Amino acid sequence: MKTKWFFAVLVGIMILVACAPKSIPAPTQTAAPVPTSTPIPQTSIPTVEWLQVATPLDLSYNTSDEIISIMDQVYPGNCIKERENLLTANPTPIESAAQIPTLTFTEITTLPEPKPNYYNERADNIDNSRTALVECQPGDCSKIYITNNTTRRSYEITMGGWSGPYSYLHWINKDTVTFVQEGHFMSLVVAINVDKQQFEYYGNIPGCPDATATP
Repeated sequence: MKTKWFFAVLVGIMILVACAPKSIPAPTQTAAPVPTSTPIPQTSIPTVEWLQVATPLDLSYNTSDEIISIMDQVYPGNCIKERENLLTANPTPIESAAQIPTLTFTEITTLPEPKPNYYNERADNIDNSRTALVECQPGDCSKIYITNNTTRRSYEITMGGWSGPYSYLHWINKDTVTFVQEGHFMSLVVAINVDKQQFEYYGNIPGCPDATATP
């Protein structure tokens, strides 16, 4: 009797095990590779700007002596009072007259951009109506640029001279710009009235005996 009961229980357990739902293992997911990239560092390009070195003035003059006095104050390291304005030298020496070049204004449509590793200078006049620019382009330092900020007309000025760059731009009033072109033994000092498109001062200046540099 006990043996029959034992077999009956065993058969029932086997039936229950056979009917139990089977557990299906979930498939293992393999992560897909995600592409990665290393950002390339951006190289910053330095901004080239115009150098501004002088505060504009608003001075008037009516005679050659007056502008010589102004130029002497603007460029005190050149002892300009001790030299003649070649435009009004009396009598004008033949050799001095030959040194005064023709001043040429040529209208242009685009002003130059400052060049890296070259000299770039800018000066605005007292009322910001005009801007003067000088720069050295490769192989050429012989030009000065003027723009009228009211009419938006710009000019390239040529006047000969040496190969050195123009520098020390300075407006002594709203119409007259001055600058220096340094040479080995003397400096060319110039004032140009850009409204009249003519020289106001032109002189080859050896400088003061004890001067070390043009200011």
